[in-house]
Amino acid sequence: LIFNSASVRECIPPFRGREGRARMSNMRKTKDVISSLDPFKKKALVESLQTQKEKEKQQRDAIAARRAAQAAEAAKAKAMGSGPKGPVRSRQLTELFAKLEGDDPDLTILDFSVGSWWLSDIDISDLFRILERNTVVQELNLHGCHVGPQRAEQLARCLRGNKSLLALNLGAAGLTDHGVIKISETIGKASEDGGCALQSLSLYANSVSDVGCHRIAVALKRNNSLRHIDLASNTITSQGAKELAEVCKESRYLQELGLSHNLVSDEGALELASAAEINGGILVVELGGNHFAGEAAERLGRALKKNVHNETMRAMTERNATAFEALKDKLQPKEGAKIEHAYQIELDQTDPRAYAAHQLTKKMEQDAKEREASHLSARAALVVEAARSG
Repeated sequence: LIFNSASVRECIPPFRGREGRARMSNMRKTKDVISSLDPFKKKALVESLQTQKEKEKQQRDAIAARRAAQAAEAAKAKAMGSGPKGPVRSRQLTELFAKLEGDDPDLTILDFSVGSWWLSDIDISDLFRILERNTVVQELNLHGCHVGPQRAEQLARCLRGNKSLLALNLGAAGLTDHGVIKISETIGKASEDGGCALQSLSLYANSVSDVGCHRIAVALKRNNSLRHIDLASNTITSQGAKELAEVCKESRYLQELGLSHNLVSDEGALELASAAEINGGILVVELGGNHFAGEAAERLGRALKKNVHNETMRAMTERNATAFEALKDKLQPKEGAKIEHAYQIELDQTDPRAYAAHQLTKKMEQDAKEREASHLSARAALVVEAARSG
């Protein structure tokens, strides 16, 4: 396989304007990473990037087709002397925005992903303006909507004002490093200004390089609400993975990290494995579509398996204890004691070591009772014999 920079340009959409120099620098890093791989891995990686490019092209074509249809509707309405000069907003979308402004309690989940709704640039701007004051919406899906770096500042302002939003999907939103940096600044200040309570954030396929990844890592060090972040299908190398690994080692909040289909090699994967070994709170690290040796995969798998097992045991214990506390107040004292004993056994069984200790204690208590009964029987026999002889 002959690899050159032209094939990278074919696989990765180019940046323009202010991002041009950063993009070219990242392409050189990409070339260095891929050139260090053996031919088989080179071929697999280029094929993976080409597949991803085709998917993103299909999404862009679908968005472009819908925008063309909206423009045709607007032109027709304008020719008939009615409607706005821009794309026509559907009646359903107008009604939805009105409900959002009124904080309709039924609108806790909004899905504007490609195929569900088709938002124009004006629609997206109005949506961010409305959500800045909304107190009901908890999940927002903008996958495939062209937010772009131009509206990233408005989105960041929306996140600062909104305190109810918990999950945000910005997959394939065309943010680039510039847009991601704006959002990262808001996430990093969330703990200080009391806004942006996001727990899940997806930045899938946004052409995020190590530059944007660095700002995300800085923000995560200061954030105490995010539990899941997805950075799949970007151009993050081992340098960015190392910075995220440093966050994972220290974070008490982050649990899931998505880095599949990036440019992470052995060095970055080993750092992430080390982070999962040090921090038991890291439960999921997705690295599919990257190319690294089996050692890193085995270390990471062992660490995550241990962490997930411990977390499952803790969750089961807490769930059972909560259920017992809720039930105990409704029972009579004697019934409560029986239920408490039954729940104690169930709690012990969730942890093999605690269960073994419980069984040992139970056996010791039973032996003590048997010894006491034997001693009482011996004393009773002596009394009876003394009474007969007297």
